[in-house]
Amino acid sequence: MLIGLLLAAWGCAAVPKAAPKATAIWREGEDCVSAGERIAMSREHEWPASGTRVLNRGGLSREGDTAKYEVNVPVDMPDAKLIIRYARPGVRQGQGNAPAMVEFSGTRAGAPATRTEVDFEKVANWGGRPVDYNFLTVDLGDLAKGDYTLALTALKAKGNVTIDGFFVAPADFEISKKELDPLVRITIASDGYVALRRPSVVVRQDAEKRLPLAVRSFVPGTECALGEASLTDAEGHKHTLAASTDAGGDRIMLDVSAMRDGEYTLSVRMDHPHARMEFPVLLVGEFLSSLDKDIEAIDTALAEAKASGTPGAARCQLDLEHAASLLKTDKARLMIASETDEKKWIPGLTVWGNWVRWPETVVLNMRKTVSQALETIARLGKGEDPYEGRFGEMRRAYRAASSDEVCSYRVFVPSSYAKADKVPFILMLHGAGESENFFPDLGGGLILEKLEERGYLAVMPKWQSTPVATDMPDLIETMRKEYPKIDPQRMYCTGHSMGGFGTYRLATSKPELFAAIACAAGTGSVELAPKLKHVPTLILHGEEDGVVSPVGGKRVAAKMKELGQVVELHVFPHQSHGYKLPEYIDLSLDFFDKYTRKH
Repeated sequence: MLIGLLLAAWGCAAVPKAAPKATAIWREGEDCVSAGERIAMSREHEWPASGTRVLNRGGLSREGDTAKYEVNVPVDMPDAKLIIRYARPGVRQGQGNAPAMVEFSGTRAGAPATRTEVDFEKVANWGGRPVDYNFLTVDLGDLAKGDYTLALTALKAKGNVTIDGFFVAPADFEISKKELDPLVRITIASDGYVALRRPSVVVRQDAEKRLPLAVRSFVPGTECALGEASLTDAEGHKHTLAASTDAGGDRIMLDVSAMRDGEYTLSVRMDHPHARMEFPVLLVGEFLSSLDKDIEAIDTALAEAKASGTPGAARCQLDLEHAASLLKTDKARLMIASETDEKKWIPGLTVWGNWVRWPETVVLNMRKTVSQALETIARLGKGEDPYEGRFGEMRRAYRAASSDEVCSYRVFVPSSYAKADKVPFILMLHGAGESENFFPDLGGGLILEKLEERGYLAVMPKWQSTPVATDMPDLIETMRKEYPKIDPQRMYCTGHSMGGFGTYRLATSKPELFAAIACAAGTGSVELAPKLKHVPTLILHGEEDGVVSPVGGKRVAAKMKELGQVVELHVFPHQSHGYKLPEYIDLSLDFFDKYTRKH
């Protein structure tokens, strides 16, 4: 990516070489002082970024987009340089992500502005992992003491780049990608940084004992000093952590060995550098130490269920089989063989191909799977119905008709199901490369909260695009048998990306199933639109989607309007390919509420 770098003369009067010693100045990418609507909407959350916030890739994606910053240079700075921390995956063939030209400008009162273009090379991805970030360095020359306005301006469309922040620094200041790659959380300040030095925020406290913090002072001769570190549990109880510093002074170790399992907020306040961190961590030592015993209990119950032949046991055989398989698979992903061929905990090792899934979500789902499976086993032991009266989200499994394979799904049953005569139902289809976990885990469970508020029962399966018209009707029929209060006149379908295409394909092949559908970031052939004559259709898309162009959805909407069919199209001008929360789910539920199947 090329960023045009517009520099003021920076008050380029001669800078005395004997001026007071200058230190680095850091500015967060999201802290723009002057920005249009597009920039304002592009201040987003990325966990590995400094302070967990960035100016995301949409902020500088159109020609003329500008983000401005105010920078005070407190002393003259000879041979200064600009160091930008950014993330960018590079050009993707056919996905509209072009090499970008962005202009950086620096102006100082009374000095003429100058412009410079710089090239942002590809790194790995958009900023979801520490390794996605790199540094770009630009020489600024001699800077005189004073206040400056810096501006990043896009000179070309679709040249997206994520900006974590930047330094204005003296010539001898050094920082590198290699230095920050191992730091999963970080807060950078002008006088240094503090960071969590490990692959993830999932901690096996019985084995690791201590959390390592990486610290660095940018002020020569000044040592790092911890003010306070603590863990706060879900009930708000604060636990102050004992700390020790290694001999080199660049690592602080926090003792967590006495902590119980749970979800905590880690807070770190440094006296020097003046930096603070606060973010969630997950302690799982007790859970993982008992995991083998829990898996054995599930395997034993599965064998007994197969042998008993009772209706209740038959209903949950696939669920127990899937639970045991999932736990064994995810445990293996969280472990790695050491040199002695023993299994050793490796924090955060949850990798599918080249993409790292958040390990905290994986472990939380493992814990939930164990809890649900043990409750099912307990009910079977008492001769009770394994699922009656169980509400909220559950992990279950079905046998796909197209392949005879055991496939997983997550089902959400609202608490209103207990007293309702009928409840509406939604089939929710994830996108390519995702799984049954996509919708329930998205936004920290926000979609499940929305389903509870509106009283919708939903099934979120792991599915394949090719047999969707065979497998999904069978799954819907299974759901209707398991949950007989599902209203057949109020059944709906939605999906994102591949799931949007799948929703469209399923509704055009089986229009009698659904009262309405919602396609997000994917539809299908405009020639199939007439088959949606009695299926009101909502189409949601990002105008800046570089994976699936919004053109297809616009064509489908235009054709349906031409035919007099019910269709709504919402194209979000600053949105890319992702599932936009809460807008997409709110619009979908509002749309579904309006329609009942009449044919």
